[in-house]
This record gives sequence, C-alpha cells and structure tokens, in this order.
Amino acid sequence: MLEGGEEAPADPPPAEEKPEDAKSSGSKKSKSSKKSEKKEEEKKEEKKAPVNDDDDPYAPPVAEGCCCCLCVCANEFTKDASCCGCFPIKCGAVTIGIITVVLTVIMFVWNFFLFLNEYLHWWFALVCCLILLPMLVGANFCVSFFTADTKITRRLLWISQILALITVTLLCIWNLCYFVWIYKKDSFYAGMGEIQTNPYQKQSKKTFLFTMLGETVVLLVVFAYFLCVTTAYADLMHGPEEEEKGADDAAAAPVEEPKEEPKEEPKEEPPKDDPPKEEAPPAEE
Repeated sequence: MLEGGEEAPADPPPAEEKPEDAKSSGSKKSKSSKKSEKKEEEKKEEKKAPVNDDDDPYAPPVAEGCCCCLCVCANEFTKDASCCGCFPIKCGAVTIGIITVVLTVIMFVWNFFLFLNEYLHWWFALVCCLILLPMLVGANFCVSFFTADTKITRRLLWISQILALITVTLLCIWNLCYFVWIYKKDSFYAGMGEIQTNPYQKQSKKTFLFTMLGETVVLLVVFAYFLCVTTAYADLMHGPEEEEKGADDAAAAPVEEPKEEPKEEPKEEPPKDDPPKEEAPPAEE
C-alpha cells in the first residue's frame, strides 16, 4: 500500500526464457565442460608418460633371414655396419660386453689368489687388485648395457673399453717394475699354500715376463678394436637426423648482408652575397 491508500502496482511476471536461449546456454556449458575434461586428460597423460630427451631417435628394426627363422639383429641405422666383417654390430656390441666381463673376472681371480703365493710379497697382490678396480667398474657398465640399450648405457659401454685399456697398461707396468727391481729370485713360482706341502710350478723370470708382455699386447689390441666397434655403434644409434638437422639449420640461417653506410648528401652552401660595388667618384670638371 502506498501513502494515501493507493495500491502499489503488481510486480511484472518474470520473463520466460526462450527455448533458443536455453539451448545455446546448454551447448556452451557442455562445450566448456568438454574442454576442461580434455585439458585434465592431457595433463594426466603428460604426467604418466615422461619425455626422454636424453634418448636417441627411434629406429625401426630390420628382420633378416637366418637359417630357419627371421632374426632382428639390426635396425635402419645399423643395418649397413658390421663387427669383424660378418656379424651385425649390435651382436658385436653385446659380445664385447660379455668378453669384457669374463676377462675381468679371470684377471681379478688370478691376481687375488696371488695373496696365497709364498714367494711373492702380500702387497704385490694388493696393488694388483687396486689396479683392477677401473676394470671392475667397466664390467658394471657392461652389465648396465645388458639391462637396457639406451644412449647412456651405450656411452658407458665404450667408456668401459677405455677403462680396460688403462687397467691392462698399468698392470703390465707394475709387473715389470716388481719383477725387474724388487723380486730378487731368478725364477717365478706359480702356486699357493705352504712351500713344503704344496707343489709350485717353476718358471724362469725371463719366460714369465715375455709371456706377460705378449698377453698384454694381445689384450691391448683386442680392447682397442672393441673400443672402435662400441664407439661406432653409439654414433650410429644417434641416427642421421641429427646431422641433417645441423646441416639444414646451417643452410637456413639467414646470411647477414653487409649494411651499406648511408651516403652523406653534399650540403648546399648558402649563396654568397655579392660584395657591394664601390661607386666611382664624380669626374672633376
């Protein structure tokens, strides 16, 4: 009621929404909900599948006939490379890892049991075992390559060959120093245990040193070839895309043209005012 007893006008009824407006609002809501769901799904997929930036590009495998079956020993990157001229390079890399582990075990066991040799100083065997530590680390690198063939493990494989070369060289130098300047006997006695109860095989020092040097040379040649094979395998697995990208980037790089220096326009000199002419004096009559 208003003042004076007049009735207040009734509120107008709420305007009914048109069916078209209701449909458009519903479609907008459904689109926004779908977009939000897609974004959430993409985020979940990114969390589930981490990107391996450190790995090499994927190379499709190549199946080759072997006796009675198809063997997949190479891929598109390594199909033209080989080890020893006849084996696929991937097979050669695995074989190199196995040989490295076996030789490491043999050398460590041989030098460890020198502690039981009564003719040798105990610290000679200790130094030999310490020198073999880099080769033991390299054997662990080979085992990591067996578990997964990735960019990092391939790099560790050829590093293991470098460690093997260093170990064999240092071990040869230490044996020469010990048996030439420290070991005073004329013969080398191979065996273990007490001298009275256990037989020892006698060998002249010269023969022992000659044999040791020959074995060292053979091992150095073998590990040097292994290093070449493993390095080539690691480089091939990088793929040709990286080289092509580098060449394309170098070709697509804009060549900076030498900037031409703006030529200075000759300045116009202001016109010179003619000097005032001197009036001739009047002629005398």
